[in-house]
Amino acid sequence: MLQSCPPLPVCGEFPSSQGATIDRNTPLKYGYTDAYIARIAASVNRSWPGFDRAAFTALILASNWDELELKDRMRCISRALDETLPSDFSEALATLDPVLHEFSGFLAMFFPHFLERRIARDFEANWELGVLALARFTVHSSSEFAVRPLILQNPARMLGQMLDWTSSDCEHVRRLASEGSRPRLPWAMALPALKHDPTPLLPILEALRDDPSEYVRRSVANSWNDISKDHPGIVLEMAERWLEETPSISSTGDRRRLVKHACRTLLKAGSPLAMVLFGFRDPKALHAEAFRLERPTIRLGDSLEFTFRIASKSSIGRVRIEYAVFYQKANGSMSPKVFKISELDCVGKQRTVTRRHKFRDLSTRKHHAGPHAIELRLNGVPKAKLGFELRL
Repeated sequence: MLQSCPPLPVCGEFPSSQGATIDRNTPLKYGYTDAYIARIAASVNRSWPGFDRAAFTALILASNWDELELKDRMRCISRALDETLPSDFSEALATLDPVLHEFSGFLAMFFPHFLERRIARDFEANWELGVLALARFTVHSSSEFAVRPLILQNPARMLGQMLDWTSSDCEHVRRLASEGSRPRLPWAMALPALKHDPTPLLPILEALRDDPSEYVRRSVANSWNDISKDHPGIVLEMAERWLEETPSISSTGDRRRLVKHACRTLLKAGSPLAMVLFGFRDPKALHAEAFRLERPTIRLGDSLEFTFRIASKSSIGRVRIEYAVFYQKANGSMSPKVFKISELDCVGKQRTVTRRHKFRDLSTRKHHAGPHAIELRLNGVPKAKLGFELRL
């Protein structure tokens, strides 16, 4: 039976150099304080007294540190470690292994970055020790970014290793197999060949589809969702096959949740085949009536309230209710963003729905004054649309 290894700590708050905390609304790069860098140096020095703490710190300070963003700061720390740890890979790993236990979460991903640098520099010589270390390091801070340059360098060998990881006793290592190979992993190096042809990933995803860890299964679903954006047919074929198969009773619900999460982009896009797979009613039989807005003009910071009625000549059945807000862009065009309201099994012929949508600036969205629109969608198909005005 597969064993579970310790959960990966979540990096949400971390000490600043003054001993205060940086909350989740502060850019993560500011977690790399002077105190944090000093703690790395002190920890490595305890493991290897020959470590040159001053040289390590000087390499970081010489890198225009204040101008660097998060991932560049990670690379800077890993490069400084690379240049100050023993040149012999086995000695460097022996130094870092005790240090890993003192650092965790997203910030500590500079450790796997160090492995990436050493393996890539001498792939053949450092391969065996390197892949073992990637698996060890990922328990403390994910190696998902570090494996991607190695996939580019030798895809057959690296993906073969990741397939081997699917049978690991540790859920973090199994997740590394699926997450590190995702075609569209956020913030990560692109893998153009796997976007073009995801076939080499399929054995990895098949091996993990009924994994006992939800943490791993979510990663599998996210990888399938990535694939769906370029190859919807491959994902729909997988979904139909996996749903038709009869897994063990204990995993039936988990399998269905995984497949649905994998198909979320297809469902949001209104794919008819995806809708049929999950039992949604034929949208032709569904209508949106009495669609109205509480007011036709709102200001930034307000909520737009809208009401409508779902109607059908027979029982509504299973319905996915969504709406799209068409936001005004700086150039005057409008861009839609889809929001899910709910999924319902309705036995009646009518159902009234009321919803409020808040308009406020976010780090990912800047609002612009002018005409906007809101569109109702039932089982992926637009049914009604109204315009409104946003004022700043």
